[in-house]
Amino acid sequence: MVKLKREFGDTLMNRSTLTVAVLLLLLALCSGCDDEPKGEPQAAPAAEKIEYAGWTDCWRLKHAKLEVVIVPAVGRIMHLSTPGGANLLWQDEKLHGKTAPPDGKQWFNYGGDKVWPAEQSQWPKLMGRGWPPDEAFDGSACTAEPIPGGVRITTPLSKSLGARGIREFTLVPDAAALHVRQWIEKTAGDPKPLTLWTVTQVRAPKIALMAAEREEQIVGLAGAKEKQLYTLDADARAVTLRNQEKAQKLGTQAPEAWCAAQVGGELIVQSRRLDGAGGYPDKGCAVEIYTSPGESFVELELLSPLREVKTGETLRDDCVWQVLEAPADAAAKELSEQARKAHAQALKWLEAK
Repeated sequence: MVKLKREFGDTLMNRSTLTVAVLLLLLALCSGCDDEPKGEPQAAPAAEKIEYAGWTDCWRLKHAKLEVVIVPAVGRIMHLSTPGGANLLWQDEKLHGKTAPPDGKQWFNYGGDKVWPAEQSQWPKLMGRGWPPDEAFDGSACTAEPIPGGVRITTPLSKSLGARGIREFTLVPDAAALHVRQWIEKTAGDPKPLTLWTVTQVRAPKIALMAAEREEQIVGLAGAKEKQLYTLDADARAVTLRNQEKAQKLGTQAPEAWCAAQVGGELIVQSRRLDGAGGYPDKGCAVEIYTSPGESFVELELLSPLREVKTGETLRDDCVWQVLEAPADAAAKELSEQARKAHAQALKWLEAK
């Protein structure tokens, strides 16, 4: 009996030891799992070809936090929203499905977002006219092809500049953010002074803003500064603008290359890295905002440094767009703080390329 008890006790002890060993093994395995990155971003979904607003062969990028539509027929982004949300970009609905003549004599303001390749004051010298913009970059059909996680579009070759524009659009995984990799490729002709100038028309924002701490950092463009049309908010460390009956265009020389606009309960923020070498167009402005007369749209504009680009060279300057939740009654200071925080994150993505 005593022996039986002993054997039974040994059996219990062996089972207990085995149980403990199994538990330790499971804990070790779980510990190993904890060493793996948590919340690892999932790969961005492949681009989907769709019809959009009367145009065919468009490309949609979409994940759980953002939706973007690129329309190669007019060479631009035409839609930006959270999934199922309203488009934050302005469009001229009368031009849906239409394309401009390729000769550049007629300009269509479709809306959306595009790139201009040169400082506007240089257009007469470079193109022989002050308006409209270079038709290869603004309005002509682009070629488009899917890339991992996104889409690449390429403009036709500009006859005036001997250059073409290439833009790659990818969604940032697990973020309401779009990474735009873009460059101008010079393939022919004499050197030209070029800049990557993105122009994004945002639909009737409540307010638009960009970094500025002092009045002397604010530059009047396309006319003199009119103080009744903008506000330098010291608390926000930003200059704010709204659509009014009169147009206004301002640039900033502040050491932060971001701009933002609030539409309803959302804030769109655009960011670029500043080049320490400087040489920015329009009296040294890397960021500009234009307010159209009335309540149609505001343009958020980011500019690269102005560089003399030779045949065989490229000029590259990437940017990041983000869409944030923003209370409709948020003060400029709150919006500015949100934009600066988003800008800091964008710089990390841009640094990683």
